[in-house]
Amino acid sequence: MGGKLTGFTVDNYEQALKSLLPKGPAWESEQADVISAVLYLTAKELQRIDLDIAQLIDESDPRTASATLSQWYKEWGIPDECLKSLGSTTSEQWRKILVTKIRSLGLTYSELLVVIARVSGMKSATAQRVEPFTTASRTNQRLYGRSWDHAVLIISATTDQIQYFRTSSRTDERLAQWGNALFECLVRETSPAHKVLVFSYTED
Repeated sequence: MGGKLTGFTVDNYEQALKSLLPKGPAWESEQADVISAVLYLTAKELQRIDLDIAQLIDESDPRTASATLSQWYKEWGIPDECLKSLGSTTSEQWRKILVTKIRSLGLTYSELLVVIARVSGMKSATAQRVEPFTTASRTNQRLYGRSWDHAVLIISATTDQIQYFRTSSRTDERLAQWGNALFECLVRETSPAHKVLVFSYTED
């Protein structure tokens, strides 16, 4: 990160300024040293402005911003409740959440789930409404009533983070452990308030 050099040095600017001076012996008087100093300082300032302009390109993108990153966080309400609930978090996690929030503008819910999944380290994620049991349902389908159709949303996520009980595991450990706190918090934050979310994890 940081401003990229434009290729113009202080000497380049100084020579350009000198070329703009009128011709004649006036510039060879005792004032010549003072004029040269002024031109040098002006050239130095022009190069600084050049670098600041190049830096502005980086600062306009949250993925590369550094000097303005704290302002980005403030404008987008970061750390949000999800990051606060995780306790100790890194600056890179903050940046990922920031980029996710910006990228989520204008996305459908299905598209948003994919973005959240990638940021949270998941392979993929989809949302599925619960289907009420009817006379046309399969015999092995669950007996959900019609009210469930509007209240429950099943979030299916593919991950490689499922941990199984091993011979080296402690006796009090679970036979299998899964879940992603950041993923679930972000999904809840962006889901309709009236929906009850059920998270289902499968291996890749």
